[in-house]
Amino acid sequence: MWFIYRDQTWWIGSDEQSVKVRNVQADPRVAFALEDGAAPVVAEGRAQLRGDAIISSRCYHNPLREAAVAAITIRNLSEETHRALKARAAARHRSTEAEVRAILDAAVAPADRVKVGSLLASIGQEAGGVELAVTREKTSREPLDLA
Repeated sequence: MWFIYRDQTWWIGSDEQSVKVRNVQADPRVAFALEDGAAPVVAEGRAQLRGDAIISSRCYHNPLREAAVAAITIRNLSEETHRALKARAAARHRSTEAEVRAILDAAVAPADRVKVGSLLASIGQEAGGVELAVTREKTSREPLDLA
């Protein structure tokens, strides 16, 4: 994978069979972070596929998001482990990076952790709460353009 920023456009080369390409086909809204350990760049916007699986993304740079980018590099990962992670991610229809993030989140989350929604629901039940018929809106929202 490679990245080039030219004329206010990010050009991203990726294999046409990659999860990234499938994700853009499903939803062209993108956000990505590139970092060298010291100076992350975060961009958000819409992408489109061009030609041989080159993603052209007209994104704006969002310096406010840069401080929130946490990164970890894992060196000397065996090929066997890497292949297993890729297979596990593909089975869940997400990128290897997203799969590793989910594994790490699950590994460090306390087993007895109560989430805020569950806590509020239990308080409501104790107080003799009511069941509400909630219908969630399924239409997608356009990202806010701050450019």
